[in-house]
Amino acid sequence: MLTDVWRDLIALASAVLTVAGLVYAILQIRKTQSAAMAAKAAAEQARAESHRSFLAYAAANAHRFINETKLHVDHERWEMAAVRMNDLADQAARLVATDPEWTAFADELRKWAHTCTRHAAGELKKFAKPKWITFSVRLQARIDGHFGPFPEDRQEAGDDPSH
Repeated sequence: MLTDVWRDLIALASAVLTVAGLVYAILQIRKTQSAAMAAKAAAEQARAESHRSFLAYAAANAHRFINETKLHVDHERWEMAAVRMNDLADQAARLVATDPEWTAFADELRKWAHTCTRHAAGELKKFAKPKWITFSVRLQARIDGHFGPFPEDRQEAGDDPSH
């Protein structure tokens, strides 16, 4: 039916269309790969921002709780001081992701809370106020490290052992 010339032209056209389709597919794959990489970068940026926001929230709570705790200790409201110390220990535990030293602060806060509970129950007569002041000043300084225009961010500084 078709002459050899027409069969050759159809075969050539078919080959050209196949190559064009292949080139188009490769371009689409590259665009898809680029979009996937952009989506991954955006997701990582959103995760990092969420992490920073959470740490700022925990630090803000810790800041409020340390101030309330100091007031309760000053007024010898031992039950409320114990509650706020435990709240503060919970916030310190949330900040462990930025610095493992927060674990020691959380543990020490729980001990101070126990001491306040014992004072409230009448089991203890004397509160070691100088030791509390020394500890609370160290704690306040650590909390303050999370505030300011460029709060401490150990992960961006390259100190993150998971990378």
